[in-house]
This record gives sequence, structure tokens and C-alpha cells, in this order.
Amino acid sequence: MLWRQTEALILGHTELGEADRIITLISPEYGKLKGAVRGSRNPKSRMCASTQPLTHAQVIFREKKNTDLHRISQCDIITPFTNLRGDLERLAGGLYIAELAAALTPMGEENRPLFQLLLWALNRLEAGAGVDKTLRIWEVRLLSLLGYGPELGVCVGCGKPVGAGGASLVPARGGLLCGGCLSQNGSGVPLSLGSLNFLRRALDLDIEKLGRLNLTQSSQHELKTAMRRYLTYQVNYDLHTYRFLDLLGGGPVA
Repeated sequence: MLWRQTEALILGHTELGEADRIITLISPEYGKLKGAVRGSRNPKSRMCASTQPLTHAQVIFREKKNTDLHRISQCDIITPFTNLRGDLERLAGGLYIAELAAALTPMGEENRPLFQLLLWALNRLEAGAGVDKTLRIWEVRLLSLLGYGPELGVCVGCGKPVGAGGASLVPARGGLLCGGCLSQNGSGVPLSLGSLNFLRRALDLDIEKLGRLNLTQSSQHELKTAMRRYLTYQVNYDLHTYRFLDLLGGGPVA
């Protein structure tokens, strides 16, 4: 067994016995990991707060071979994201970001760009940036980084560039279908050219420039609906945080 030290973001936890936790975390060097933390459910434990979801921390763990469950011996807070936790909409957005990362990320695979994207998204919510815009950027860049990204340049049916009229996102086809191809392949979620351009720019811009993107009111609902259907198809179940987001956002998205 080897001792490791790494920067990490806590994505979630489950109870273990009467006083312990199993936490899911993601690190730039080691990817997604699970670790047992003794006594961390005790309010008097110094690791009770540091092992909460949405905590940026410095972690020391004992790596165990031939198992996905390691032993966490130390977890010190770097960033607690206090502002994010103090606002229900931002908290819901942060928990959604964490749940989606946990659902799509494979165990134990180094992915530094993914860690930086996750940290970027939580820092944006902490700083008061628009929740919807942050979530849509996070979703499309996460999908692209992990190899699940939809084809947004051309129709996946005929290969022709998408025109001014936009196209429909069809999860089962992994991208866009123009009107002619859609009529032969079932239904999709219509996206205007403005919505498509937002997604394309979200993929093309350097991470430090993503805050410059503008998300119009008309594109906001289109993209929320389209990305949820696409992600649900990829994950193959409804994320638990959807209910929290819907409660705060005025009802479910079709």
C-alpha cells in the first residue's frame, strides 16, 4: 500500500457504519476515487466539514491495490465555497455539477483538464455568475472531454452543414439532424442557430474566456431541455439533482 497526497474536489459521500463515510472525490492526478474516512460523521471530528460535498481540499490517502476503495487519513479544506452553499439555486447547481461528474467519470483515470473545468464551474457559482449559463457550459465541455460530446457542426444524417434554421438534437444519433433527416428518424429537440453557436463557442474558447459568453433568454430553455435529454440518454437514468433544480426553477423540463 502506498501513501498519496493530492488536491481534490469532494463530489459526494455515503454512510459507512455508525460514524464513518465513504467519499467520492476527483483529483487531477488520480481521477475519480472512493475512500473511507473514519469518524468523519462525528461533528467533533476535524474531517466532518472537510469531507462534505463541494469542498476543495488537500487529501492524503492510502492507495490499496486491486480495489476501488482507499483509506483517507487526512482532508484539509482549501476552498469551502461558502457563498455557493448559502444560496439554494447555486447550491443546487453545484450539487448537479458534482453528481454529473461522478456519474460520467471513470474510476482512477488522470484527467487534469476535467479537474480544472470542475474547479472553474464551482468558482463561477461561488463568484455569483449566472447559474444556467455556467451549467450549460459545464455540460457540453464535460461531454466533449469524456468523449460523449454531440456532433454540433453538421447533420449526422446527411453530413451537410446546419443552416440558419437550426436543427434538432437527437441523443440516440449522437448529434444534430436537419429537418429532412429528422422526418425519417423520429423526434429530437429543436435548437436555433443561436443556441448551437453558444454550444460551439463554449467548446472553442479557452477556459479563462468562457465567462464572456452570453446566453439569451430564448436559448436558455432550448438548451436546458436539449442537454437534459442528451445527458439522460448518456447516463441512462434521471440524476437525483434534477428534482432539486426543477423545484427551484419552476417545474420540470419536458
